[in-house]
Amino acid sequence: MLRNAAAQGIGITEYAQQNMREMVAQYSRDEFCGLMKHGFIMLAAAIGADLGYDITCPCILLCGEHDKTGATKRYNPMWAAGEHLPLTWVKDAGHNSNADNPAFVNAEIEKFVAGLPGLRTGLQGRLTP
Repeated sequence: MLRNAAAQGIGITEYAQQNMREMVAQYSRDEFCGLMKHGFIMLAAAIGADLGYDITCPCILLCGEHDKTGATKRYNPMWAAGEHLPLTWVKDAGHNSNADNPAFVNAEIEKFVAGLPGLRTGLQGRLTP
């Protein structure tokens, strides 16, 4: 039941949900619960510490427009604004937006990387220095 809830919580497409089910299938119930617990504890500690994070490299934030995981959808706009980072809303996607809408995510990443100084797009969309 917990695995299905996790799968439904991270994706809106059957592919994304099945992908999550397959990833967590390798863990026993206790192991999966331990992983979930650890993740929540680490997130709570990071939020509670309220540390400033210096991002010293180019960065793009991608967030599924249907993301219901924690407060991701609420925090990402604040983070983007506070750090002056580009935020892209991924259409037809939940938390695991690259599984829900891979074509859109890949296109956005390609556009972002192609705009970085010193890079150009090579053959078949591959980026070359």
